[in-house]
Amino acid sequence: QLFYQEFYYLNAERLGPRIAQTLKFYDYYNVGFQGELTAQIIADIDSLERKTTFEIDKDRVLNDSIYLKGSRFYHHVNAWLSYIIDGVTIDAKKDTDTHTARIWVENNFSQGKTIYPTNTGFGISYSLPIIVACLIAKKDRLLVIENPEAHLHPSAQSKLGKFLAKMANAGIQIIIETHSDHIINGIRLATLEDDVDKNEIIINFLESNEKSIQPEIKEIMIDEFSDLSD
Repeated sequence: QLFYQEFYYLNAERLGPRIAQTLKFYDYYNVGFQGELTAQIIADIDSLERKTTFEIDKDRVLNDSIYLKGSRFYHHVNAWLSYIIDGVTIDAKKDTDTHTARIWVENNFSQGKTIYPTNTGFGISYSLPIIVACLIAKKDRLLVIENPEAHLHPSAQSKLGKFLAKMANAGIQIIIETHSDHIINGIRLATLEDDVDKNEIIINFLESNEKSIQPEIKEIMIDEFSDLSD
């Protein structure tokens, strides 16, 4: 997997809400290590010239009419986003004159009017790159995400855990570093609901070791009832 060109990584310190993001060159679809390409990637995939060149893996589609409102890429992004953060949707626009791309946000309280990202919580800006990265990542490639839970309500953290488990089950190799038991519980729920095989999940707990400066790595298993071994 290290020999593929495509490698996906999201830093713990992702970009917070921005009015716009500067356009940058990329040689394959990715959101950047801070999510700085997210608006540009969504806009590029949904542009008229490129709309036939990208197709989402059917195993990564949220087939629920409550959330999925169309077949374009941003519809699939919005389906997962509104599932994780209740009622939130986005649209992305690219402006070649100013060499920028921007995200517009709507939620249950905006009454059909768009909101600047800077007038919303950090949870949207922090989770959106994760969703987009999972939908664009090629099969068998490696996706590393630090602190996926950042700035999210516990309920959203749990749903994001389920989402990540489903994406891994669709063929992406996902490594996450988390401090959140809600993320872990979301993954456990995914095994309980057969969205992912429990044998395809490895949980490594890093525990302090008085005899060494290096932590002790303890593997935690998930049993047939989706309970943790420790």
